[in-house]
Amino acid sequence: MENFWKWLMRANARAVFLGSIVALVCVGAWWTWKELSPVAYRFPPPPPGSVAPPPAGLGVMAYLEQQAALAAAAPPDPFRLPTPPARPAVAPRRDGDVARPTAPSPAPPEQPRADDAARPHRTPVATAPAQPARAKSGSVALTYRGLFRRPDGRVVALIEDSKSRSSEFYAAGDALFGVQVGDIAEDHAEMIRADGSSVDLQLGEPASFREDGNGR
Repeated sequence: MENFWKWLMRANARAVFLGSIVALVCVGAWWTWKELSPVAYRFPPPPPGSVAPPPAGLGVMAYLEQQAALAAAAPPDPFRLPTPPARPAVAPRRDGDVARPTAPSPAPPEQPRADDAARPHRTPVATAPAQPARAKSGSVALTYRGLFRRPDGRVVALIEDSKSRSSEFYAAGDALFGVQVGDIAEDHAEMIRADGSSVDLQLGEPASFREDGNGR
């Protein structure tokens, strides 16, 4: 013991301190690795005769076979449509065979409905198409189609006649078929006869005039 203390008194204190620090770091690193390393645990082998049997299957095939047997033994469904009979097989036609024409099957007669007997039978009435108004002999039908304002500000009336079946523009004071055009408005045009009487020609409504301008 005295020899140890004598050696310790003669030893270098700094070297002893550094050695102690190194030893402490090494011991701490070893314990850290020891704590963090996984533990290798070995399970003991099971005793003979105690091995568990393999798990049984799901039994899907057995369930499907059971359901098929139940469906075959069940009574037929009354709401199910009957299966159509199979068509007979047609023998292939040879080159020497002659195709026989088959008569078309007659169409089933149309059954009268109950509501048809209650309805009275009506004969359709043929309606004749509307014919345009024709002017009498010696007269002409005039139809006012509208007005047009020229760039110079003058208003003209578009009038259709039954003679040429065409429309032309007429200004106030122009004469046509024995009558003279008077005032022009959006919904009518004034027509002045030869005797001085005037008639309003409504928009889109034909009116007949005598070509001599004395009557309508």
